[in-house]
Amino acid sequence: MSGLKKLIRENDYELTNEKLSKLLESDLDVIELKFCPKINDTSMIAISDKCPALTEINLSCFSSPITDLGIKTLVSGCPSLKRMNLYSLKRITDESIYEIASKSKFLQNINLCCYETQINEESIIALAQSCHYIDSIHLGFSNITDIGVIEIAKNCPNLKFIDLFGNSKITDDSIIEISKNCPLLQRLGLDECRYITDKSIIEISKKCPFLKEINLSHNQYICDETLIELSRTCILLKTMVINHCPKISAEVRTYLKSKYFIYDDSPLE
Repeated sequence: MSGLKKLIRENDYELTNEKLSKLLESDLDVIELKFCPKINDTSMIAISDKCPALTEINLSCFSSPITDLGIKTLVSGCPSLKRMNLYSLKRITDESIYEIASKSKFLQNINLCCYETQINEESIIALAQSCHYIDSIHLGFSNITDIGVIEIAKNCPNLKFIDLFGNSKITDDSIIEISKNCPLLQRLGLDECRYITDKSIIEISKKCPFLKEINLSHNQYICDETLIELSRTCILLKTMVINHCPKISAEVRTYLKSKYFIYDDSPLE
């Protein structure tokens, strides 16, 4: 990654389409425009025209004006994109995701986390079925269900990271499918996935030996025995996030904190 040519702007509230256009070069590999709220579809068209070799783009911004027009043009002109961060792009819809599925065949990493998403599960399924190289996918608050997660598990065998934060319809069924089909899994985010129980986490512990990080926060069902089993079988595990998990005892919390890097703001009883 060190040899890649990059253009990076972050929290640049004065960066306009005109200013950005002057910075674009044909040999750029990476463009990061994190929290640059004046960048809109005009810049996506310019990037598409001027940066055909682009492999990575970060457009994350809470107030981004970028729409489907911009994303569809971008992926049409930049067919080598492998990493796309579209965090909190509230104006894009399924149209963008279907176009990414069609044009970005080398896609490996995508962030679609959005609190007010207009993206539906059907387009995420299409993405999984078309982009088999995906190894990292962020789907926080995407309203995805077991149906979509199962399709990701079946079609993305190289999956190393999946974040399902805030998707309350997820159950053990889809997490068990991940354990069956994604043996390379390293990071699993299940914060506020309220129907996950010991059953699926035990299967993860058995079949995902490379697991390094797991987030089980706000879970009402996970108990001591499951976390002990995780610690016993996943020898590469380094981080657990277990905020507000009432079935985990103070004794086990203390034990885990002695062994791992633990995020836990729950009071010890």
